[in-house]
Amino acid sequence: MTDTIQLMKQQVLDMAIRGELVKQYPEEGTTEKELEYIKDVKKELISEMKIRKRKNNLKISEDEKSIKIPETWKWVKLGSITYISGGKRVPKGMSLIDEPTDHAYLRVTDMQNNTIVSDSLKYLTDEVYDKIKKYKITKDELYLTIAGTIGRVGLIPEEFDGMNLTENACKIYPYKSDLKYLMYTLSSGFVQKQFEEGYNQLAQPKLSIRTAEKTLIPLPPLLEQKRIVSKIEEIFSIIDKIAERKEDALQTIQLIRQTTLQQAIQGKLVEQNEQDEPASKLIDRIEEKENLFNSGNEESASEVREIIINNRPYEIPETWTWVKIEDIGQTKGGNGFPKKMQTKFSGKYPVFKVGDLSRVEGKYAIDSEFYLDKEDLNLKTFYIFPKCTVVFPKIGAALLLNNRKILYQPSIIDNNCMGIIPNEKVNPEYLFYFLKKIDMGEFSQGTSVPSVNQKHVNNIDFPLPPLKEQNRIVERIEQIMDICDQMEELFK
Repeated sequence: MTDTIQLMKQQVLDMAIRGELVKQYPEEGTTEKELEYIKDVKKELISEMKIRKRKNNLKISEDEKSIKIPETWKWVKLGSITYISGGKRVPKGMSLIDEPTDHAYLRVTDMQNNTIVSDSLKYLTDEVYDKIKKYKITKDELYLTIAGTIGRVGLIPEEFDGMNLTENACKIYPYKSDLKYLMYTLSSGFVQKQFEEGYNQLAQPKLSIRTAEKTLIPLPPLLEQKRIVSKIEEIFSIIDKIAERKEDALQTIQLIRQTTLQQAIQGKLVEQNEQDEPASKLIDRIEEKENLFNSGNEESASEVREIIINNRPYEIPETWTWVKIEDIGQTKGGNGFPKKMQTKFSGKYPVFKVGDLSRVEGKYAIDSEFYLDKEDLNLKTFYIFPKCTVVFPKIGAALLLNNRKILYQPSIIDNNCMGIIPNEKVNPEYLFYFLKKIDMGEFSQGTSVPSVNQKHVNNIDFPLPPLKEQNRIVERIEQIMDICDQMEELFK
């Protein structure tokens, strides 16, 4: 979503620097006349020793003019219409402090979203300030990051007017041009590409001030610059509102998905049919109940059975029954998969690792990175998990990511995964959707690395509907998920 919004904004900036965003009006004059004024201003500032005269070749070749601009505009080098100077590092042996003073020190990390963010500002003591007090930036200048993260550009808010500037950024003072027009132009892909091609390819990337001065930009007349800025901000506001709506819509879609699964496992998604065979007849009885009911102590068995039912996390329809995972399938961990056997990219049995479960889209694990053949099984004993096994990570951070897959064919899973092989009492897809709603982290062992074992998984409470109702639930879930997919596609 963020990438899409940024792309839309870049397209607006691209139109802006080509003169395609607003109309040109002859009465607004030409850039050429304004450049004459800028030359005079520059000479005056040099004579007053307010800026230094620099020897930098700022001539423009025809080859550099790679896009077409209106006739009233001019191509210029940044150093010919602005004065660029650097910040200053904190003197050796001295340091920044967290306690607020009158002297904030603006770092690259504070320069985000075309402004200064104050979340983690650092400050100078009076002693440090006295040594670098000449290297300040004002609200009439732009910042441009030139080391590490290169090319961030933005305005200085009123509250940071006159604060000290890091050596990893420079300040840009325009002689006449609109400050925001320069900011948006320097943020465009056309200019950012120049920055990328211009910095030194060192361990710490660095864009020199000399190189920044040679940056080529299209310059409209001043009045048109202001109209361009207004149009950019009008369109950006619309894009941001669209983004907000998109985020709200995507959150709503995600909520629909979660609510659908919750309703499904509580018996609220489809109507119950009296003609369906109750789930209780699908099972002989869970082992715990059998032991109690066959003990000969009818009163004790009845009391414990009541506790079992009443301790369930939510109410389910009368035709459903609570069981444990072990009652509806066999739980097994995967096998170790030596690297020397990770060489085949096709074969009879796909081998699924944790990474494959997140890489493959959809509910079925169809394709894996590595495979084994029958002859490989002679070298090491692997358990072949049957088709329709539901698999998931059993250890590490992946355990918490809700990755679940149904095996599309007989397969092998590695020892960081676990599988539940469903029996005839449960629809594998219903089991899959149930597990999508389960947070395995809640059953994790109390160690630094989250993990679950067969005992934990076997003991998970499972709401078992009649088999025919399971089929209807799966059908309804997939209808809703398909609608959600289509809705999400609209917002891409």
